[in-house]
Order: sequence, then structure tokens, then C-alpha cells
Amino acid sequence: GLSFPNVSIGNPVMCYSEHRFRLKACRNDIVLAETMIKAQKSYDRDKMTAATIRSQINNLSKEQSLLILVARLRLSLAEKAHFKALLSRNPDWPGLLEQAVDFGVAGLFYKYLRENQLIRFVPEKVFKELGREYGRIALKNLRIRGQINQVLQLLNERQMDALVLKGGYLANHFYPDMALRPMSDIDLLCKKHDIAEVADILVQNGYKWEDAVFQSPAHELAFWERNQHLPPFKKAGHVPVEIHFQLFADHPAAKDLSDTWAFAASVSGPNGGRIYRLLPTYQLLFLTYHLYLHFRKSERRFPLYWFVDIHEWVCRFGEKIDWEWLFHASSRLLLHQEIGKIFRTLKNYWHTPFPETVWYLFLDASSYDMPADFFGRDKAITDAEIQKKTYIKSNIEKISRQYTKYGTAAAVYLFFRFLFPDRAWLIREYPMKRPLSRVGYCIVHHFSILKKLFLSLGYSRR
Repeated sequence: GLSFPNVSIGNPVMCYSEHRFRLKACRNDIVLAETMIKAQKSYDRDKMTAATIRSQINNLSKEQSLLILVARLRLSLAEKAHFKALLSRNPDWPGLLEQAVDFGVAGLFYKYLRENQLIRFVPEKVFKELGREYGRIALKNLRIRGQINQVLQLLNERQMDALVLKGGYLANHFYPDMALRPMSDIDLLCKKHDIAEVADILVQNGYKWEDAVFQSPAHELAFWERNQHLPPFKKAGHVPVEIHFQLFADHPAAKDLSDTWAFAASVSGPNGGRIYRLLPTYQLLFLTYHLYLHFRKSERRFPLYWFVDIHEWVCRFGEKIDWEWLFHASSRLLLHQEIGKIFRTLKNYWHTPFPETVWYLFLDASSYDMPADFFGRDKAITDAEIQKKTYIKSNIEKISRQYTKYGTAAAVYLFFRFLFPDRAWLIREYPMKRPLSRVGYCIVHHFSILKKLFLSLGYSRR
């Protein structure tokens, strides 16, 4: 409704002076109008949140509702009020403390209790334990930051590029306080032709890893196509380091999307090195893909801060994200429905400010109560148990992928080498005091396969 002021022709000096004055007044009006619009949007959002927040988490317990509420970097007025109301309802404090630590939001919980002067609602022992967890995360992340810098310096000295992924980047460059974003390992993306040299550098500097020995050349090819990173590199007193060589594995349309360096920006770093970071749209695609992998392909609980990562990324970079490109990329990965469900979960429980165009693009993403499924997962299930349970399914998928990609002969060969693998793999898989003949190792291997088959069938019937 604002119009540019009319300037009459007259004294050139007066006209110029009057023009500048009116232009300044017009700019002030525009700033005032934009401020009022932002204030109205904030008011509307708080009003909407107050009206809907209870209905959206009615299916969760008060403890689960508290965990969802603290899993963000800022609270609206309505969310603060609801947070206070839930605290006053005397939740199960020992159980809530345990879950806050398990789901990685203890630091955020401590932050909101301290900032909003709500300590009186919390038992002293619980608040002190949250404070200790906050300090523990801060100290651990500080050490991890130093470890990241050391590894990057080693690679820079050899003129090799590396890109820090996930928590290693987000905790240090995105979160305002590193104690709010726990980390358990370091994820680095390196160029595929540098992988062997990167592995040598880490081993030369005290890291150890289980060098891959494959059942056959066909299994080695399948590994490089299907996996995203090498086995973790470990060093005493340090967190594991995972070296990624691609981000979107085993998708027919992922070849160009996995060329991550085409979607990365770089700036000059210390000692003449380069620091790389993913562009906003590609980063969002990777974060949602990573969450999807753990949600759909694992039965174990995973941290709530992965939702926080996506929510805060959209809050900060929503206007810079190319939503149409994101939709088409996720469609080519056959994940647009799953990513749409993640977006709807964030909209319903986090009130993430997605633009309306997202819901037109991800129209066929059906509603799904992700948190109810999420909180119902078993936290105690181990990797070994998951492998036992999925043994039949995973091997059938391997053979099926081989058939789809390379044909019947390749699938038959992969199955044959599954039954009769290379001797080097057998020796590593079944260590003996005295080496057996190849026939002896194969007999042991076949008994092992039968045992795993029966265990997997037993798990699937539970």
C-alpha cells in the first residue's frame, strides 16, 4: 500500500533535498511496515501454537512432550508456557533424566531450565545431574573439535580436501553453544580417489581400522556401490573417525547427487587450506536422508537432536533453499514420501516454518505419527542383534540388487561366492589355532550360515 512520493519540478537544489528527505521517509515507512508484518506473523504463530500445541502432543506422555519441547534452540511464548505447565505436573524425574540423556537433549533441557528461571520445579538432584551432563558434553565436544582440527591439518599438509559432516560441522559452526549438540564420532567426506591415501595417513598417526577383506571381487564391488564410508578408524582416547566417499549410496539416480563437491562452497582456512561446507539445499537433503536411514533401516532409538538439526536449518536457511530442486532430488532417490513425512512431523511437533510450496510439492506424503513410533523403540538392541534379525532380508536384498543392476549371471555368481568365499576372508572370519583346509573352512562357514538362518527366522517370528 506504500507509494513512492511525488516530487515536483522546481528549484533543483530544493528538489534534490526534498527528494532525499521524502525517500528517507519512504524507506522508514517500509522498514516500519516490514517490522509490523513480522510482529503480526510472530503474534499469529504464538496464537496458533497456543491453540494447537496440546492437541498435537496429546498422544504423548508428559515426559515425552517435555523432550519434544526442549528439542529446539528457541521457544515461543506459548511453548514456554506449556513447558512450565508440564514441569508443574510432577513428571517421572528419574525416567525423564535418563531419557533426556539417551535422546541427546540434556544440554537443551538444562539451558531452558536455567534461562527461564524454572529450577524451582525440578528436584535439586536432577538439575545438578543435567548440569553435569551439560558440562560433560561441552568438554567432550571441545576435545572432538581439537581432534577434527588435527585430522584436517594432516590432510591439508598432503593437499587433500575433506568436508566435515553432520555434528562435527553443526556443533561447531551452527549451534550457538557446542554443549547443545552432542557428538559421538567424526564424519569426514573425502574424494574417492584419495581414500587409500587418507587411510594410510590416519594409520601412520596412530589410528587403527579393520581393513576390508571381501568374500569375493563381486562382494568388493557391491561394498563400494552400497556403502557410504569405510569401517571406523579408532585411536585410544579419541572418538572414531568415519571416512565417507559418497553420501547417497546404491541409488540408480544417485551418481550425480553423490558428486558432493559440486554442491559445496569453500573458503580459505588456516595454514593455506580450504574449508568446505555443503550448500543449504544439499545440506537439508543430506540431513533428512540421514535421519530416514536410521528411522527406516534400524529398530534402535536415535537422538532427538537430528530433528533439531533439520528444524533449525530450515529456520535459518528456509528462504535460501530451493524446494523444487529438493523435491525432484528426493523423488529421484525414491524418498520424497519419506522425506515428506519427516517434514510433516517437524511441522506438527516443532512448528517448523516450511513455506506453503512444500506441501504442494510433497502432496502425497501421508500423515504419520513418527514420535509415537520413535519413543516406542528399544534402546537396548545392539548392532549384533539387528544383524541377526535382518540376516535373511539383507542377503536377499544384496542378490536382488546384483540381479537388477548386472543380470542373472552376476546374481548367481554373488550367491555362489556367498557360499564359497575367498580363503583370506574365511581365515579372518573364523580364526583357528591351526589353519584348516579350504574344505574345512567351507564346512565351518556353511554351519555358520545355517545357524544365522535359524536365528534370523526366530527373530522374525517374535
